Amino acid sequence: MNWTSLNRTAAPAEYPVSVAHAKEHLRIEASQTADDQLILRYIAAATDWVEKETNRALVTQTWALRLDDFPRCGGARGRYIELPKPPGVSVTSITYVDSAGVTQTLATDRYIALADDWQPFVCEAYGATWPTVRAQPGAVTVTYVAGYDEVPDALKAAIWMHVQGQHDNLPAADWQALERAIRNMVLPYRVPVI
Repeated sequence: MNWTSLNRTAAPAEYPVSVAHAKEHLRIEASQTADDQLILRYIAAATDWVEKETNRALVTQTWALRLDDFPRCGGARGRYIELPKPPGVSVTSITYVDSAGVTQTLATDRYIALADDWQPFVCEAYGATWPTVRAQPGAVTVTYVAGYDEVPDALKAAIWMHVQGQHDNLPAADWQALERAIRNMVLPYRVPVI
């Protein structure tokens, strides 16, 4: 499925690991708070790196997927809208620009959403068909929530390792070796880009 754009419209309210847990991993006393903001920036960078490496949304966040049209060919599977950034949690809405140029919201009984850890998708409900849209870029928008209810421990460990590398200010060669090790750790969670 070709899409026009994918934008995060609501960022996560928190990170997969807390400053307290990162400090514990770094063996920094909880009472030492001078570097808490720096550690939080390390966590943000590490989370971003792991999300990009795995093509996943780790903590609950909202995305808007824009398409030029609804899928119309290729048999049943070709009529699915695959949602990037698994795991998918729920579809908030599907809107489209009708042939008169008016934005409409697709009724929830006209589609089925499958929240899957590997490839969440939306398809037509039994007996329903996708509506006709105006021929324009981004005529269809699927707004959905993605992210884990509970982030897997291996992905949290990858974040901690990345934070440790940033904190220790590793030399370039050691940093590259660390990122290779983290890449291998998250490989089982990597989703191909669709």
